[in-house]
Amino acid sequence: MAMKSSPTVSGMECRFTHLIGCLRDEKCICLTGQGEDLNIKRNWPGIACCFLLFTAVCICLTFKVQGAFIAAGHPELGLLCFILPGIVASFVSRGGEVVRPLVGAILAAPICLVVMRMVFIPSRTIMQELAWLLSGVFWCALGALFFLFVRRAVEHRRETKNALRGGR
Repeated sequence: MAMKSSPTVSGMECRFTHLIGCLRDEKCICLTGQGEDLNIKRNWPGIACCFLLFTAVCICLTFKVQGAFIAAGHPELGLLCFILPGIVASFVSRGGEVVRPLVGAILAAPICLVVMRMVFIPSRTIMQELAWLLSGVFWCALGALFFLFVRRAVEHRRETKNALRGGR
């Protein structure tokens, strides 16, 4: 199987040529050092997954589940549910990224704020709801970091086992 040669360009034409090459699933090597992969098709699943899951968790916590945590005397435990969108979105993202789940959560936060203010009867001020949503964004990013940590730990353990077996 022959390897495809990557186009090499320099200067201002790099960005345009790189974008066109990436849309055709080619990789551009720029002489200016800007040869990162800009393929849009591969970036959106993690962002969309986090956006949808973050919105779902927010609506669930606002609608029903939050009452269970308040009744138990620990309303802040509901924020831990925001870890799940980060974990799932990091799993869906190529390479277990942290940034894509974070972008999805940041994009979902204003929509959740509007839904919380319009659909449900507001029991808190807008600043309190905004702080709660930004805490959810933090926990979502922490979930993505947790997944990345677990993934690296499993890979390291697998490499260590393979190195020990090869050394015998």
